[in-house]
Amino acid sequence: MKKHFGLDTRLDGPYSKLIVANTAFLSFFFFGFVLCSQIFMVEWKIIYGIDYKWAGMMPTVSIAMRIATNIFAALFYNQFSPRKWVYLSSCMSLFAYSILYFSQWLPSEYFVYSTIIFGFFAGIAGGMGQTVASVAPYRWLKTTAATMGPLCFIGAPVGAFVVGPLTNWLIQMFSWPGAMLICIGLGAHKLISAQFFIDQPDAPPRQNNFSKIAPEKNIFVRLAILFRSNLSTMKKNPYFNRMLLLTVTTNAFVVTLIFSQVINIMNEFGLDRKMIAQIMMVEAAVDFLSRPFWGALAKFGMKPIDLLVLDSLLWIACGLTLSLSKTYWSFLLGHVFLGIAISGYGGFKQVLIIQLLGMENQPKYIVVDQLLCFPITLLAPPVSIYLGSLIGDLSFLFRLSCVGSFIFLGTILSIRKDIKAKENEKEEQELESS
Repeated sequence: MKKHFGLDTRLDGPYSKLIVANTAFLSFFFFGFVLCSQIFMVEWKIIYGIDYKWAGMMPTVSIAMRIATNIFAALFYNQFSPRKWVYLSSCMSLFAYSILYFSQWLPSEYFVYSTIIFGFFAGIAGGMGQTVASVAPYRWLKTTAATMGPLCFIGAPVGAFVVGPLTNWLIQMFSWPGAMLICIGLGAHKLISAQFFIDQPDAPPRQNNFSKIAPEKNIFVRLAILFRSNLSTMKKNPYFNRMLLLTVTTNAFVVTLIFSQVINIMNEFGLDRKMIAQIMMVEAAVDFLSRPFWGALAKFGMKPIDLLVLDSLLWIACGLTLSLSKTYWSFLLGHVFLGIAISGYGGFKQVLIIQLLGMENQPKYIVVDQLLCFPITLLAPPVSIYLGSLIGDLSFLFRLSCVGSFIFLGTILSIRKDIKAKENEKEEQELESS
């Protein structure tokens, strides 16, 4: 029996629980605490007079680069250990926040560009962290994947719960540069968590097959070749096209549109930094409390496909509520739906991908999925904001997210129908054979 830190390292063993807890700790920073930059942006809009269209560029660039980096990290994931990926991600994150801190000495008219540069490097850091969080825990989980999966990202709502009031208080006490310096110090704690990541002993040895693909070509040509190779391999799977439609639509037109712009839009509707922090706290608390609830539903017999149907309905409720919101209380209600919806989406999506496409195809699927998401994610928020400004509708992007949510619902129902049909067919065959 292999052990590490005195814990059994078999699949679903005690060390797998430590990996899940450690991933949750990382998600505290990469998906929760990172929202402090948007609280800072509310302050910068006042100090530097940044227009809301420019203010929306920082989170848009950050999310787009997160997706782009997720592609490369998925390609090269087997070349490095999870520990090294966390080191790289943490150092890049610290560098990104340092750019913002030192930008206080820039002429005010150039300050907005430093926020976009920050979004670029913060997105790279987040992409590497997201890849580790999406792949590493599931190599330790087998029978407990559905129940433990939602807990991998439970640190995200905790970080979001803390970051609103903490950042608001730090800005009041130390002004934004002092608050930023403290946030940099807090973020350095990610380096400690890297020590707990090790390779799962039963996992295949690490190797880099990417360099073997057309080695005489440049990296972008090899990327195109690999994309075609992965696509041709997986499109034989009857669920591949629908899973791709589901994840690309949801990631690009639902999750990205809402998370990249909702704080910016709330501020435009007159909500100040304190009110936004309160709404973030409520959304984070709902997210945190909902994750064990999703896990309990899975434990008591509900399948991931059925839970994703329920999740799609919550996304529709979220989009409709936000699209009609103009006041503090209506935005608060929209964030309650948002907290419940996001808490179940990521974990069950990964379980369904593994279930339908296979564990060995998960990194390949991430490459294809994220390559398609990247251009849409980069263009959808600024284009929707521009179109909304033309028709005088700040909530236009939320209405667009509703369309994406309905596509999510229709696609997941189609997949569920096929799964149920195959299960019924299998049961009939078993009855006939008996």
